[in-house]
Amino acid sequence: MMRTKKALDAQFAAEATLRIVHAAQKDDEMPPIEANIAPLEAELKMAGLEDKKKTLDQELAHARVSANRVAVVVANEWKDGNDKVMPVKQWLEERRFLQVFMDFC
Repeated sequence: MMRTKKALDAQFAAEATLRIVHAAQKDDEMPPIEANIAPLEAELKMAGLEDKKKTLDQELAHARVSANRVAVVVANEWKDGNDKVMPVKQWLEERRFLQVFMDFC
C-alpha cells in the first residue's frame, strides 16, 4: 500500500512538472527545470522523513515495552517470600550468595 501511494505521489509530481514545462513552453518563457524539480524533491524528501519518523516511533514504543518488562522482572526479583520489596543490601547479599553457589555447581 505504501509503495502504491509513493508511486502515485511520484506520478502526480511528474505530471505537475510536465504541466508547468508545457505551459512555460507556450509562453516561450521556459524557467530552468531545476526550479520546477526542487520543490517536488523537497516534498518527496519530507514524505520519506515522515516514514522514517513513524518507523522510529514504532521502534521506540517496542523498546519502552521491553524496558517495562525488564523492570517488572527486576522488581519481582527484589521481593522476598512475603511479596515485600527487599532492601538493596539484602538483595545484593542474596545475589552474591547465589552467584557463588552457581560457580561451584
